[in-house]
Amino acid sequence: MLTATKPTRAEPVSLRSFAESNGISYDQLRKYCQQGRVIGARQHVRTKHWWIYPPAQIVPSQKRW
Repeated sequence: MLTATKPTRAEPVSLRSFAESNGISYDQLRKYCQQGRVIGARQHVRTKHWWIYPPAQIVPSQKRW
């Protein structure tokens, strides 16, 4: 019997744990988030902490192209 499964929503990851798991410094990743270069990053309205919603991608800078 087949049952319909709704897509599971990925839990957000803190900026610090995302930086550690990808080998990027915390300050550099925060700078990327402020520049809008991380697709899937959102800043909490009240706490101003950054959260990464997987699958997230870091967009390369156009200055290096």
